[in-house]
Amino acid sequence: AKDFVLRLRQVVGRRLQGAVAGLLSVRHPGPAASADAGLADAMARADVVSFDVFDTALLRKVRRPTDVFLHMEADARALLGRPEVRFASLRVNAEAEARRRAAEQDREDTVLPEIYDVVREWTGADGEAIRRLMDLEIAREKALCYANPVIQEAYRRAKAAGRRVVFASDMYLPQATVKDLLQSNGYGDEDLLLSSELRVTKHHGTLFDEMVRRLACDPKRIVHVGDNANSDGRRAREKGLAAFHWVRGDERTPLVEQHASHAAAWDRDLLSSLYAGLAAEHRLTHPVDPEDRRALWQMIGYEVMGPLFHAFTAWAMARARQAGIRRLFFLARDGYFPLRVMEAAHRKRPQAMEGHYLYASRRLFNVARIQRLDDATLAFLVTPNPCMRAGDFLERLDLPEATDEGLYRAFGFESPAQALTNRDGVFVTETMHQNMRRLMVSLERPILDLAAAERRKLLEYFESVGFRPGPIGVVDLGWQASSLASLQELLGATQAGFRLPGFFFGTWRQAQTAVEAGALLESFFVHLDRPRYRSGLVAECVELLEGFFCAPHPTIVGIRRQGDGWQPVHGDAEVDEDHQAMLKTAREAALEFVAAAFAALPEGEAYEPAFGYLETVLERLLRYPRPEEARQLGGLTQRNTFGGRGPLRHIAALPRDREILRRQNAMKNAYDHCFWKKGFLVQLSPGEQASVQT
Repeated sequence: AKDFVLRLRQVVGRRLQGAVAGLLSVRHPGPAASADAGLADAMARADVVSFDVFDTALLRKVRRPTDVFLHMEADARALLGRPEVRFASLRVNAEAEARRRAAEQDREDTVLPEIYDVVREWTGADGEAIRRLMDLEIAREKALCYANPVIQEAYRRAKAAGRRVVFASDMYLPQATVKDLLQSNGYGDEDLLLSSELRVTKHHGTLFDEMVRRLACDPKRIVHVGDNANSDGRRAREKGLAAFHWVRGDERTPLVEQHASHAAAWDRDLLSSLYAGLAAEHRLTHPVDPEDRRALWQMIGYEVMGPLFHAFTAWAMARARQAGIRRLFFLARDGYFPLRVMEAAHRKRPQAMEGHYLYASRRLFNVARIQRLDDATLAFLVTPNPCMRAGDFLERLDLPEATDEGLYRAFGFESPAQALTNRDGVFVTETMHQNMRRLMVSLERPILDLAAAERRKLLEYFESVGFRPGPIGVVDLGWQASSLASLQELLGATQAGFRLPGFFFGTWRQAQTAVEAGALLESFFVHLDRPRYRSGLVAECVELLEGFFCAPHPTIVGIRRQGDGWQPVHGDAEVDEDHQAMLKTAREAALEFVAAAFAALPEGEAYEPAFGYLETVLERLLRYPRPEEARQLGGLTQRNTFGGRGPLRHIAALPRDREILRRQNAMKNAYDHCFWKKGFLVQLSPGEQASVQT
């Protein structure tokens, strides 16, 4: 029945599951206060309170109960001497066979030794290996179980009110193990009715008969609390007990359980299972009130940013290790938090590979690579950012000619202050575009001299930090991999045949130019626009993902020597103090998640990337945001420019005075110029949505 509910949740979503459950048992309302009041009211009318154990009083840090077997798979293979065996599937099938055999002997449930007797028959393992496998399973249950804080508080209230408390569970584990799990997680030494001991189950209703007999109590004075609509709800009521069906309220339901992605592949995805389990654990103690900004940002950090950081970095480190790389350089600014993750990995288990933060930016690398003024170089030099004036094109290169008004007039411009590009980053006229190209050509010698000086300085910096041809690689977010192409050219010029490996979160088709330049390109989530589903998902708002990864310092536009070392030269700040404070909250929560993920992972095991979790949570947030999520995240600003200056654009913020500005068509303009269309739309009324999309 529990497997059915979990599958139902995957296919049709949590809301339909709740509706079906509501037909089967009394389901408490979503808000925490109402849920707690409903449970307290149910307990107040009872003399005895019975709690289900697993998935009610105790929860696991995995998505499904059977994922415990996936968590122990690597060690189980070693104990069996069978590296090829899919132990998780074997263990599930062995339990099904043990239950079938138990039913043939008129027993309603099986026990752990009987399950492992089947494992022994199917694998030929000896008795010692089987004993150690059972010990391993119990150890992993202890490592992954934790007390449900909502139920634990109800348990304490029941004890304080003088109610008798019992625990009841359909479970194959030994009685002593389940008692130990309860007591080690803060519950007392209460009576425990366990199917593995009694060979009767809640699923059949017979365990409730045994409960009534043992307690010698009117069943109407017993309230049973559990998560399963059938076993804990309908069966209990059939036996005359009161039943309270415990499910999470919306505020305690993590993003990953609020949406069923059609693309997410969860099968055998241990990392995704752990991420989902950790997110669920965190939400129980950190419920999200839409009016609580800090709680919302904390949720974004723990449930979205942290998993992104951990999954990407774990993949990059694994791929670098396989390539024999000994030094990984994390490019500023988007490599800042992946480096923090690598440092956390080192604290858990020291590794031979080093991690370093490399000052980087498009301006820093692309100017240094200029050696001739060909079409590609000119295209870079006249890259049109939004709202640029004529003088901005030279100022961002730090050319002294930027203030020469006569130079601008000689090429058809009124002055350095003349506006050349619009809000969309497009030249106002093609003539302005061509005139700026001609102006750049006239400055060929100053530009080449500047590039040569920048190149010498950059290569000197690289040498000082050990960034030279050898077993090295770079890590960056994406998307066109222009930084990798630049670095390949710069280092390739110092050693013929050298190919620089780059590990990116995602890349578009344009990143192929880095491969053509000689670099070795690998991508985690999206590689050269493939798979298309993920590239479309990222394209919903690339800028928001950049905001998640962005370091807590402005863009780097240059470097300078300071004493024996080097210091970055920063551009203008991009985020106001209020949002910087919220981002700080999110980043702290993200690193908290990273620490929890490392603590929950088995030692010395390679993991498949957590695509199941990441696809689901990103689809939920980017494509189906809730209004308050969009308001908070949409208020972030970004400067989509090359260089450290330029106008700021909001991710998805509405005009401030909606009534006045609507008449001025500002709402549509704001929609047209925002980065996150779905985030903008969800904040509008249906009528406003229709008007801005026409």
